[in-house]
Amino acid sequence: VILQLDARLKKHPAADQPVWWELFNDLMQSKGDKCGDFPTCGGLKCVKLCGNTSNCEAPDSDTLSYCALDPWKHPTGWTDAAEHRDELITYHANWAAGLDKVGKLKKVQLWDMCQAKP
Repeated sequence: VILQLDARLKKHPAADQPVWWELFNDLMQSKGDKCGDFPTCGGLKCVKLCGNTSNCEAPDSDTLSYCALDPWKHPTGWTDAAEHRDELITYHANWAAGLDKVGKLKKVQLWDMCQAKP
């Protein structure tokens, strides 16, 4: 999956999130048969989202089960996230690339959080 994601990002440089979700959807549609341009890696046979029923029948070992995070506690790319900093659990500085991501992290006071202090 990582090789496929890297290949797509090289072919179409963009924000990583849209490229990831496009690949994820391709993996879901493959029903385990293929993984984009890499036919040997296998896709996702079934997906079970947040306690809902699976989109097909398969053993648990062939089913991806996951829940999306609460978007109010784990915002992704909000430009006004600093206004809600006291309520955030995580912050994903997406919809930006390179130094623009750093700028978003600095805006919510997270960039220097783990830096060693003299």
